[in-house]
Amino acid sequence: MITLPCYPGSFFSNHFKMRNLLAHVRCDVRQGGNREKVLLLQEVQSDWAQQARREFQRSDGGRQRIAAPPFLAEWPALVLKLVLLHAAHGGMDAVAWTRGAHQVHRYNGLGEDGLRELYDRTLPREANRMLTPFRIGSGSVEVYVPENFGIRRIEEGYEVRTAGGRRLGVAPTMVEARDLLPDGAHEWLWSVHGVRLDEAMRQSIRQRGFMAWG
Repeated sequence: MITLPCYPGSFFSNHFKMRNLLAHVRCDVRQGGNREKVLLLQEVQSDWAQQARREFQRSDGGRQRIAAPPFLAEWPALVLKLVLLHAAHGGMDAVAWTRGAHQVHRYNGLGEDGLRELYDRTLPREANRMLTPFRIGSGSVEVYVPENFGIRRIEEGYEVRTAGGRRLGVAPTMVEARDLLPDGAHEWLWSVHGVRLDEAMRQSIRQRGFMAWG
């Protein structure tokens, strides 16, 4: 979650009881098609920016009830910068995000144009722009997505559960956790948007970081 605690005024979204939440990301670590470690962004959203834009359209030039937040146009880039920093420090081999079609399916077609614009055009464009100094760009990354089981990171390691929630065990690594899967466990191999990070790039991101603006 990205918050602006020092921003004057207050905004509260319908999803979180947190003041001035600019954007939130729901993500997890997935195994890639070549067994690489991928930070997959399942959801990238700014309730504040979304509601401010809707308010502006309704107000027709009049006074808005919701003030436009800082980073109104730049928040997707800001999210990507922070996610890339997190991935570099976490030793990830790639950062990926779902395609617009995945989001449209998830929300039963609600807001299709906006979802496709954000996931298929805005995020790839911003990734290409900010990674120009590294001479790489966004492309396709394959990730495994469980269909009838779940693996999640806990304090003791990686916990494996069935689709019904029954705990199958805990392993210290993701690879060993996969050995706990029962017969019949099934995964889909999804092709999603993403950028690959080698060790030189991870080290450069850790050392140089990104400018907040631009």
